This record gives sequence, C-alpha cells and structure tokens, in this order.
Amino acid sequence: DHVINYKTDDFVAYMQNHGLTANVIVDPVSGRYLSKNAAIAAMDCQIIMLAFLDGRFAEVDFALLLQKRISFHGSTLRNRSQAFKRQLRDEFVAKFYDEIANQQFDFNIYKTLPWQDAGEAHAILERNENAGKVVLLVQ
Repeated sequence: DHVINYKTDDFVAYMQNHGLTANVIVDPVSGRYLSKNAAIAAMDCQIIMLAFLDGRFAEVDFALLLQKRISFHGSTLRNRSQAFKRQLRDEFVAKFYDEIANQQFDFNIYKTLPWQDAGEAHAILERNENAGKVVLLVQ
C-alpha cells in the first residue's frame, strides 16, 4: 500500500517509478488530471468523474484512452430528484448506521466548526489546508 502526497509528489511519476497502475480512479478534479489519470490507468481502467474542480475542459490523448480501453463514467447527485436522494440516504443509513454509531469508521475529520463559522470552513477549503473533512455542526 502506498500513500502519495499530491502537494509534494507527482503521483504520476511516483506510480510509474513503482510500477503501479490504477484499475479504478474516482476523480473529483478532472481538468488537467484527465491526462494524468490516463497515464497511470491500467488496461480496462474505469474512471469515474464526480466533479471538475480543475475545470470542465481538458486536452486529452485519445489514442492513449483507446489503447488502454479506458471507460469513463460521469456521476452527480445534483440533477437527481429529492425522492432519489432520500432513497439513497435511507439505504445508506440502513446499511451503515450501526457501524457509524459505534465509530467503526475513521472519517478523517480535519476540523469541526459550529455552523456559524461556515465562512472559516470555506476559507480552509479554499486555502487547501485541510487533509480530511471540514465538518459544520448544526445544533
């Protein structure tokens, strides 16, 4: 198992230097990362794009995508109905509530703030200083 700090290490170079490839890539960044993802993708890799934090357009080497038979999937909840989102939430709670309540998961929480400090939470995210979730408490 490997941990790569994208702020200090080039994840493409790291993976290539260690002979690593990815079978599945979940990407909330997109933009320039599309080409980086293709470079480290294994044959028949699945790339799931959830957002485009780096921008909605990218220059891509389609020959590499075809050569590796990379499949792309786009997904978002933004255009889903409230009913779908509620059903998804209910299924998640039914499946994972006990483990969450018993603290069997580590959610990697960077900072917890009262909801009144939402501006500070956004500032933390904009400065990219967090390594984990920034959580707002509503009481």
